Amino acid sequence: MDPTGEYYEVIEEKQRRFGNLRDSSTKIPIETIDFEAYAEGQNHAKETKLIPEELVE
Repeated sequence: MDPTGEYYEVIEEKQRRFGNLRDSSTKIPIETIDFEAYAEGQNHAKETKLIPEELVE
């Protein structure tokens, strides 16, 4: 337990701002996706190592 309560305040603030991220999802209609931009972003993430290899595949 954090005696200052700071750890718990951060968790509470995150949940207040973003909700429960484990249960959240975003539904985007397939026709609104720019696949060229998506592929470019994925290539950029691979090159900069922003995404672990197992998630890229």
